[in-house]
Amino acid sequence: MKIVVVTVYNSHNSGSYLQAYALMRTLEEMGHEVVFMRRNIRGSSHDKRQVAKNFLRSLSRGKCRRAYGQLRQWMIYEKAIKAMRIVDKSTEFYENADCVVLGSDTIWNFNDSYFRRNASVYLGSAFWGKRVVTYAVSAANTPTDVFVKIVGNHGGLENLSAMLVRDEHTRGLVAAVGKEARVVVDPTLLADKSAFAEMTRKVSVGGRFILLYYFGAMTEELIAEVRRYASVYGLKTVSMPARRKWCDHSAESSPKNMVSYFAAASCVITNTFHGTALSMVYEKPFAVRDEGKMKVTELLSAFGESRRLFSESSAIHKILQQENDVVKSGRLSRFRDESRLLLEKALNGDIS
Repeated sequence: MKIVVVTVYNSHNSGSYLQAYALMRTLEEMGHEVVFMRRNIRGSSHDKRQVAKNFLRSLSRGKCRRAYGQLRQWMIYEKAIKAMRIVDKSTEFYENADCVVLGSDTIWNFNDSYFRRNASVYLGSAFWGKRVVTYAVSAANTPTDVFVKIVGNHGGLENLSAMLVRDEHTRGLVAAVGKEARVVVDPTLLADKSAFAEMTRKVSVGGRFILLYYFGAMTEELIAEVRRYASVYGLKTVSMPARRKWCDHSAESSPKNMVSYFAAASCVITNTFHGTALSMVYEKPFAVRDEGKMKVTELLSAFGESRRLFSESSAIHKILQQENDVVKSGRLSRFRDESRLLLEKALNGDIS
């Protein structure tokens, strides 16, 4: 089957890239030929005009390190997408495609102006005449009234043959417009970690380490607890993607670095969805800062890992001592197998 995937394959976010890569690999393993629909980059993190503007602004302010870091990020993801085949609607592949797959990631996050502007693409109404299904799409924390309005402005979800979503909140939003969806796992959980083997490399930071895959600022209290935990257990501290001067090492943000450092880490602290997902894939003890992200709390709940959430920083000591048995218990393989079956049925037109 010829499949066109519509997702954010070139966002400057390693988790977003890896979900696209993992979906591609999974579909290829199922025997399909896979390409990605070229994404409108205007207003996205990969918009080269904005990257150039930010580069020049940082240089003018004497922030050379930041300037070249911004440029390097663009170059990293531009190189990474070489692993993917990108097409336009004008191509023969699109004309002959059997199915368009929307997803995954938060492409229905209509709190975000980028997805609102491109809603016809990410809701599938731009692909009339094609069979369109979704896989593991998420609306993040989009409120019901916003979702219903945006969907209504783009002809509803009438062009979607089957809807597989990533979380219960998104399933509820679909129900609010009179449709039915089923919940499946994110592609980074759908694919075995062997799917990332070709981009995984050996890393060395001078010993065992705790990985902080953490977006945004960390509180002074959390920093103190991380340092205390690392000292007690003889661990180095590694930060990614943010550069943190107090850490022993800061790793550059890239898809290769993400899988490599997760594979090598002794334990993980994160506040992101894909940081949570990869912690489970690589069987690492992990703790997740509770910031009210439904996509994160629902993922943990689905796998019986809500105990990993923390609000009080002192809780990380107890949480990180708990074994991660998602793989050993068979929970991951069960969810993975169920999701693969639903994906196959959706592609074949066996579910609606």
